[in-house]
Amino acid sequence: MTAANSSQGVEQHEGGGGAGAPRSSRVLYSPFPEDCGAVMKILVLASWFRPGAGGAFVHLSEIYKRLPHRIVVAGDRQPGDETGDAALEWKTIRIPAGPGRSLGKLGTAASLWRDYRRVREIADAEKPDLIHAGHYLPWGLYASWLERSRGTPYALFAWGEDVLAARQDRLRRAALRRAAGGARWLFTNSEFTSELLRAAGAPAERIHTVWGGVDLTRFHPEAGGEALRRRLGLENALVLLSVGALRPQQGVDRLLESVARLAPRFPALHYVVAGKGSYQDILRRRADELGLAGRVRFAGYVPDAELPAYYDACDVFSLLHRRVEETGEEMCFGLVFLEAGACGKPVVGSRVGGIHYAIRDNVTGYLVDPGAPAAADEALARLLADADLRRRLGGQARSWIEATFSWDRAAQLVRRAHGW
Repeated sequence: MTAANSSQGVEQHEGGGGAGAPRSSRVLYSPFPEDCGAVMKILVLASWFRPGAGGAFVHLSEIYKRLPHRIVVAGDRQPGDETGDAALEWKTIRIPAGPGRSLGKLGTAASLWRDYRRVREIADAEKPDLIHAGHYLPWGLYASWLERSRGTPYALFAWGEDVLAARQDRLRRAALRRAAGGARWLFTNSEFTSELLRAAGAPAERIHTVWGGVDLTRFHPEAGGEALRRRLGLENALVLLSVGALRPQQGVDRLLESVARLAPRFPALHYVVAGKGSYQDILRRRADELGLAGRVRFAGYVPDAELPAYYDACDVFSLLHRRVEETGEEMCFGLVFLEAGACGKPVVGSRVGGIHYAIRDNVTGYLVDPGAPAAADEALARLLADADLRRRLGGQARSWIEATFSWDRAAQLVRRAHGW
């Protein structure tokens, strides 16, 4: 048993890709061994690296599936991780307490140092050649400290919302500057996020935009939607779908209001909400207030294996994201719009943040002003009323995604940036 898990109670799981994989030695120089074809070990530091955690997990996991190197994941422990980690392809190491996410209190600063010591013990035991930090706070800080103490180079991933949050908080800005300033590679999920990083003072020559993609073998028309419709009792319904964590910024409340206004015109309209989150009880109460009992189905958490069928079962996909004024958070890309489009479905989204990179207005769906309910109603009604239009935009979405978004291409961009 390693010192990391014997002295600090660190929990480890071996994924399918870890057993028997070659082990490379630690490098203390830049950037990598001369033989770039050698198998290296990458230590991934991320809180949300677990199935069902959202777009960032999908983004990284799909890239790592396509890298030739050995991946070890370290992050906080949450309920259900034992089951979820067993499904991962990689060795995972869980820190029981979980690192703090704020720098505002002395107690939290002590927690940061305590958890950094655990991460350092993991790095000492695993001897990675490279570190990938999935967020600047706390993991980017930990990676910068590890580079200073061990000489291990690191890359930092940024997703947009995290960079926007730093604008609202002095200590977060300092953490971002430290983490981004020491990173040899800065990877972003869209050009919107890349611009945010440049505006925050990150070295422009180190920024690499790595667009997300879609697994087209999983997300496609005829992915089981008809069977799901029968199971849900929606064979003859017009189905509107949303997928995502239930938080205020997703705009599900706005869609509930649209459904209430459109219901008299479209008696067969049903709204399926896939996802869970802190906002769920509020949304259920709002649906009741709007008289939508029997017309809205809260499906809860949908396993990844079932997601293609949900997209395939809908007629229209929509989320109406809003900007969170308190934190400045905006949706910075939107993989869910690509997944829906890959299943041949037209989409409706808000014209905020970087969503316009995932929707081609009037080609794959419609972009609407998030502050104009009438515009959302009109876009949804246009699609609900016209099956031919739905088929045309959905078909164009599939073609565009096939030509433009690929996880193979995303992995290639990461490899090219690293010089592999």
